[in-house]
Amino acid sequence: MKQSISKQQWEELSEELKICNECEEVKLRTEFYKNKYGYESKCKECKKVFRKEYNQRPEVIEKNREYQKKWSREYYDRCPERVQLSQKQWAFKNPDKVQAHLAVNEALRRGELKREPCVECGNEVSQGHHPDYAKALEVIWLCSIHHNQLHSEKSYS
Repeated sequence: MKQSISKQQWEELSEELKICNECEEVKLRTEFYKNKYGYESKCKECKKVFRKEYNQRPEVIEKNREYQKKWSREYYDRCPERVQLSQKQWAFKNPDKVQAHLAVNEALRRGELKREPCVECGNEVSQGHHPDYAKALEVIWLCSIHHNQLHSEKSYS
């Protein structure tokens, strides 16, 4: 037996509900991000999936990298003392990491260690990644893209 609802009840319900244009599910409005026009057309879940996929596109990665470089340079030019203070604070809090970085740089300078291409993509411009800072000269060579990717994955896990 069908149960009917009044027009007033339907209007109250429709004020609280919205259909996601991506997954086509009916959800509460609280499950949608707000924007200047009201609410996004995709629910929060679908929007997160879209952003994650979008941010993995090579052209977006490159655009973000260029923007970050430009912003960092401008920030350093505006506030060099603040940047230097931040670097000193990091070094004070992370003496093991500082020692490992210095050891790698010194070994490279002396020729005891050779910079290798990125193990993921073969890019010749690479950085040393320390899986264990106690073993300073045991590094994995990664390009900046894969190095940043590795660290972002570590911070989410």
